[in-house]
Amino acid sequence: MLALVLAAMCLPLDSLAAPPDRESLPDFVCGALEKIYFDPVKAKALCKAARETGKSPEFVQAVPADQARQLTQALRNRSHDKHFYVGIPKPAGTAAAVPPTATAPAPALPADANGGWVEVRILPGQIGYVKWTQHVADDAAFAKITAALHFLSGVKALVFDISRDGGGDGRANGFVYQHLFQDEAYQGLLQKKCKGETAWKNGEVPYHYSPAPKFYQTPVYILVSEKTGSAAEYFALIGQDSGRATVLGTTTAGAGNPVAQIATDDYFAYIPNCEIRTRSGRSIEGVGVVPDVVLKSDDRVQEALAFVRQDLARKSAAGAP
Repeated sequence: MLALVLAAMCLPLDSLAAPPDRESLPDFVCGALEKIYFDPVKAKALCKAARETGKSPEFVQAVPADQARQLTQALRNRSHDKHFYVGIPKPAGTAAAVPPTATAPAPALPADANGGWVEVRILPGQIGYVKWTQHVADDAAFAKITAALHFLSGVKALVFDISRDGGGDGRANGFVYQHLFQDEAYQGLLQKKCKGETAWKNGEVPYHYSPAPKFYQTPVYILVSEKTGSAAEYFALIGQDSGRATVLGTTTAGAGNPVAQIATDDYFAYIPNCEIRTRSGRSIEGVGVVPDVVLKSDDRVQEALAFVRQDLARKSAAGAP
């Protein structure tokens, strides 16, 4: 039971204290780490950080929602992993609690969200522009993406704007990649190891069946920002690491590890249950994807498009296909 100290407050003790049968929040976090976190050794260190936080005067005097925020920050500070989130369920009948982070599980798409590709245009100079705001991987989303790719057929460049994409289902990347990569070597770039596993395995789900046109020779540009997270970051990483795309913008969120949710009636948490890295051992967790071209203007989309047009003109002058 959490003992809460009342200082200059006119509230009865039982209005703040947890019920006698309620598990303490640090105990819940430690149990969640033991069950889900992919690294047992680090889990013990993180549990220690949670318990130390739980003993601080700031924690003891805080209301439960603030205690959850303090534990969230303690876990992130110790691990440098932005996926960690500890929360208190909202009362029945109110909106569900959603972690305020770029890597939070995304809400259901509205009917007009076009499979996560909320805007698809052909701009002057035959530049295809896709504003991608959520990674979704289901038949309905893939049908929308396929239709968009048919519309974009024949463009001279593709610009994927994922600067406001916090991530989602990483399989969406695999579906799109098959239209951009003729060589399948990219499929082995990422490796993944989850809770209880001892060996690294392929981190990408390959797709080979889309009827949409292919863009194997089309220059690709990816616009990112600090709000680009999780699965969206890996889209930029693979494009950059393979040399297939030029990444423009600002460094991404650095939230690369998948999570699982664990919950009781009193608390819930998002805990990383897998670790992802490249074959060379590179991880974006806590680091992000650093763009090839840093954008600084107030209108980064227009700045990015200006760069794309200049880059296309340079390639044309050099005789590039």
